[in-house]
Amino acid sequence: MSALFVRLHYWQVMRKIVIPQVLKKVILPMVGLSIGLFQDRTLITIAFLQWKM
Repeated sequence: MSALFVRLHYWQVMRKIVIPQVLKKVILPMVGLSIGLFQDRTLITIAFLQWKM
């Protein structure tokens, strides 16, 4: 509501208030998920290479 008090438009509110808060909440879990997927892929690759030899 304070954004309305300062008379910010909808897109200004999104750009200056909402999107930065969302990015803070989303970036860490996405980085963790990416690392986990990379580790799983690495383990599968190593297992496949060991099996092929």
